[in-house]
Amino acid sequence: MNPTIELFCFQGSLFAWRVHLALVIHNVDYVSHYLDPSTGEHKQPDYLALNPRGKVPLLKHGELFVRESIAILVYLDSLYPEWQLFGNTSQEKAIIWQQVCEIENIIVPSLLQLIPPIFFGGLAEKEKEVVENF
Repeated sequence: MNPTIELFCFQGSLFAWRVHLALVIHNVDYVSHYLDPSTGEHKQPDYLALNPRGKVPLLKHGELFVRESIAILVYLDSLYPEWQLFGNTSQEKAIIWQQVCEIENIIVPSLLQLIPPIFFGGLAEKEKEVVENF
């Protein structure tokens, strides 16, 4: 019997959403563990024992722990090769990885500045800065 895949994440996390989506696409049964960032649950000793960086998402599969959402996606693609998120041919892989890198280097930094004011307040005070970054 294969060990259960477990995903540790925050609800609403864009990075965790990637992993949830990949698990669904690969039709994988898994268990979600939603941590509460407002209480610092991801910085508690029990979680730090799993992920010393105290970040999410974190995928646990048996004795293996994989952190960083893109690393988790690559792991899932290797584990379930029937349908490749990152392409089947060299050309497909190159195009997809190019887009992944562009998103990570251009779009994600801007989103990380936008999201906290939306969810935690202060958007009005940061409107000019947010608009300039987009």
